[in-house]
Amino acid sequence: MRSTYSHIDLDERRKIAGWRTAGLGVAVIAEKLGRLRRKTGEP
Repeated sequence: MRSTYSHIDLDERRKIAGWRTAGLGVAVIAEKLGRLRRKTGEP
């Protein structure tokens, strides 16, 4: 079984920064981006 990996691009990083500033949690942001929580800033 092989998993794929993609980096967070600049547009996604800007969205994450804005959402974090607005107080959104990592889990909510990950859901918005369709990514795993650990890829968006939570270990």
